[in-house]
Amino acid sequence: FHNGHKLPRKGKNYHILKKGMVLQFQPVKVVDRGWYHCRVGYGSLGAFESSRALLTVLAKAEIINKVQLSRPREEYVGSVIHLSCKVAGIPPPVVEWRRNGNL
Repeated sequence: FHNGHKLPRKGKNYHILKKGMVLQFQPVKVVDRGWYHCRVGYGSLGAFESSRALLTVLAKAEIINKVQLSRPREEYVGSVIHLSCKVAGIPPPVVEWRRNGNL
């Protein structure tokens, strides 16, 4: 089970192997995160045992939109400018700005 829903025996990036005893992801994706439940028992007797695990998937920090200036900027004192650096990652990455290599 994944987040309470029964998994098909085969998905786009996972397989259930060894008579149901192994759930293998290749490659693991962000959408795979969540709770997984393994349930075993005899349905006709109504006796089941289960175990669960939380899968957390991390995603490498990356810059989506790099800071770009087509030319050096010249602005008057008191002007307002915006430089943006859009990032993505799990957990959300920390963004630091530096000026001439210094914080």
